[in-house]
Amino acid sequence: MKVKRLKLNKRVKKLMLVMAVVLFVSLVVVGGITWLDATKIDRVLASKSYSYLPVEAKNYIKEVYETTGDIVLTEKNKQENMPYLNSQYINYLELSAEEKKDVGYVPDAYVIDYVETENYEATLPSYFNLANNNGNSYVSGTTDQGSLGVCWIISAVENVETLLMWKNKQPFSNESAVFSSRQFDYATSTDGMYYTSSSSNSNYVWNNSKNGYRELGGGGNFYLAAFAMGNGVVLTDSSVMPWNEYLTSKKTEEVFNLANSEYEALETALLPMINEDTADASTIASYTNLVKNYVYEYGGLFAGTLSPQSTCGFKNSDGSYVLKTDDCYSANTTMGHAMQLIGWDDNYEYTYCDNGTSHSNYNGTCTSGTKTTGKGAWILRNSWGDGTAYKYVYLTYDSTRVSIGFTKKVASKAERKWDNNYYINPLADGSMYSIGTQSLTLDTKMDMDEKVEQVKFHSFTVDGSYKVTVNVGGKSYDKTITTNEVGIYTVDFSDVNAVITDSTATVTVTGLNSAKIIYDTISLFTSNVDDEPMIETVASNKTKVSDVVSEVSNLVKNGYKEIVLTGIHTGKYGIDLGNVCLEDLLRELVKIDGLYRLRLSSIEINEITDGIMDLIKSNRIIS
Repeated sequence: MKVKRLKLNKRVKKLMLVMAVVLFVSLVVVGGITWLDATKIDRVLASKSYSYLPVEAKNYIKEVYETTGDIVLTEKNKQENMPYLNSQYINYLELSAEEKKDVGYVPDAYVIDYVETENYEATLPSYFNLANNNGNSYVSGTTDQGSLGVCWIISAVENVETLLMWKNKQPFSNESAVFSSRQFDYATSTDGMYYTSSSSNSNYVWNNSKNGYRELGGGGNFYLAAFAMGNGVVLTDSSVMPWNEYLTSKKTEEVFNLANSEYEALETALLPMINEDTADASTIASYTNLVKNYVYEYGGLFAGTLSPQSTCGFKNSDGSYVLKTDDCYSANTTMGHAMQLIGWDDNYEYTYCDNGTSHSNYNGTCTSGTKTTGKGAWILRNSWGDGTAYKYVYLTYDSTRVSIGFTKKVASKAERKWDNNYYINPLADGSMYSIGTQSLTLDTKMDMDEKVEQVKFHSFTVDGSYKVTVNVGGKSYDKTITTNEVGIYTVDFSDVNAVITDSTATVTVTGLNSAKIIYDTISLFTSNVDDEPMIETVASNKTKVSDVVSEVSNLVKNGYKEIVLTGIHTGKYGIDLGNVCLEDLLRELVKIDGLYRLRLSSIEINEITDGIMDLIKSNRIIS
């Protein structure tokens, strides 16, 4: 007995030893993987492509990685047609909180270098000006932003105003659409709106961790403007909230009223930029031609650049003011400014003094730097009022790091299909995190059913393809869209009759072939299903299943949302057709895409079979 016991103990010891080794190896492997994953971003930031960055930029990159798993590219490892961290945004990140308050135009977090490609070949005039086109003006009256840092809002608003005038070939008049920049400012600020009569921080509408932070009257960029215009919460008539410079918070209902929003942006574009380190004369000429064609097609564009009073600006010999951005940009981090690009002049000649880091007036000689000449410039409209010498400013064609954005397509209030808009992050600070795919489950919080009309998202890839999936009521609906610019895109789902019956919906946007979207920019738009839906009666005990299914399918295609099966003893359907019953008919009808409610009428309790009960339990559309 003792011998046997000793043998058993040895076996147990061996087994315990093996288990201990396995456990140790598992801990080492799993722990090692976890450690490697946790330190991956630290190792990336220590590499040659990132080590040169200031701590603020490294923290930003680390935050992006921890939020989305995406590793931001930089100037050192950038790839063609791929966004990388903007050097101007890096400078912005280094500013103090107080310094950031003085910035009107916040640089885009990412840029894409323009690569010369085949583009428009239209023959365009050497001079074009929307403010004076054959004696007609296609720009609205000049706004004076005063002490507020809302140049970016004014430029974005004016972009849509000129789009409508130019597209419709209707010069500016008292009938032209003029939008409220102040309402836009309030709707996109953290401290602009509050829930109750108290305007304490805890009651601010956008005061939560999901949002960026932007003070009322503060700076922004076209990315933020495009998101607000895409969600249909701005572009209200100027009479709704006339221009002023007040910084007093308002009640939500004074700012947000979808009935006041005259238009929504369906598609926007944010163009690649000219990089001073890589662009040659041919690339600049190609880019100039591209932008000209966009102006000619869509009207005045948003131009995010620097103030003409920065050290990149100078006064030309003819008395006009000129801006040329190049290496001087880094010395003017707090001088970001947005204006509207309304035309061009190929024959405009300019002369200035360039000392490498700043520009100055040429007065027959240069006290600092060397005499430099050039030809060809954009015409910019400023937002400093009519009484300033800077009302119109020239921006040289070879200026670099200019952010050009514009709205390509809008829908009017009369064309609006939706009643409700659901979005996760209504306010962004321009950080523009990217992600390959994102799913958002939205709680509609409505008592009535809602029909999905459209989905919007902000692409992050120049030429990309995306699959957009909506999951509602246990069904999945897919659409694919191809994009050619970074910007807002709208995917129409009005043709699929996707009805939300349980108050929730999941929207997924997936970038195909490495395409990415901007994080948390998915929006879902729904319409309310009528309380009294259209009803059509279909019933006959002698009608074949296939005929009933065909008729119901046609009714659904024509917009009928609810079908009632009725008659005398509906439960006896099929009795004259042989081996067919009501359960068979119901099983086919519930398969019809777009049918959201199927009612049974005139059915006796003893005619309800176990099979019918199981169908009712498993298909919420049957009642």
